[in-house]
Amino acid sequence: MRKLRELTFWLSIFTALTSCKNDKSSNEFKFPPLTDTLKLAEHYYSPAVMTTPQTYIEAVWKFGENIEVNDTTTRENVFIDDFNGSDTLFKSLREHDGLKLLVDNTKLVSVNLYQWAFPPFLFEDIPDDERPKSKNQIIIDSLVYQAKLKTWKDHQTMVKGYPVYIVNPTNKTIRVEEQDGRLMIIQEAKDKNGNWKPIEFWQFSSCGNSYGGIAVKPNSYIFTKIIAYRGEFETTLRLKMLNDTIVYYSEPFKGSINLTQLDTALIKQNVSPKNFLVNKHGNPTKN
Repeated sequence: MRKLRELTFWLSIFTALTSCKNDKSSNEFKFPPLTDTLKLAEHYYSPAVMTTPQTYIEAVWKFGENIEVNDTTTRENVFIDDFNGSDTLFKSLREHDGLKLLVDNTKLVSVNLYQWAFPPFLFEDIPDDERPKSKNQIIIDSLVYQAKLKTWKDHQTMVKGYPVYIVNPTNKTIRVEEQDGRLMIIQEAKDKNGNWKPIEFWQFSSCGNSYGGIAVKPNSYIFTKIIAYRGEFETTLRLKMLNDTIVYYSEPFKGSINLTQLDTALIKQNVSPKNFLVNKHGNPTKN
């Protein structure tokens, strides 16, 4: 009887521990197989000064789904508000805490430094009175346009990068803030004294229509990319993400940069101190 009571006691403890998951989901996130439609870049990026990040939202997926970069979830299923709509005053989802910021530095992808640069206009050099009247009519047999489009594509600057995952491992839907299609993420590196310093800076938009939110459901994640820098100084790097007033950090990873990327004096004359990724209320974020 005593053994039965002990067994019952430990079973109750086990049940309590397994049922109380602290908002954790039952599925574990693993880096998924990734198919990138961009040709793998030939070169690493080695700038002499701080740069702005290229953390565009590539897609939103559920755990266990294989990623094909050009097969993104439609914005109607993802964005809380219209992609170009402001949600500053009316937030339909307020939860921002509980995410994980993960970098897969074992796999290389291509990052387009001019991802949202505009291609040549379809009706360039065509007089207004000769342009199609209907939006359904397009010129598809223009050899001049096709030649310009090919030139534009050939001059896109591709550099090597790493996949990044903003993961929701909880049982709640979490809002992720975005600005003009990008996640508010910068890279930091340790300087010669072992202090964390930014090597990228964020430029906050003064236009309210630049901001929106993504509803990341349980067992889902956002996929984006970061630049894999190379330089003469080997060091440790990490990501820093601002989500409303909450700051997330990734686990550190090894890499190399140019020491001049740590020099904020080269750009501070052109940007505000808050552009080194403080929260939206102007308060410095904490390490």
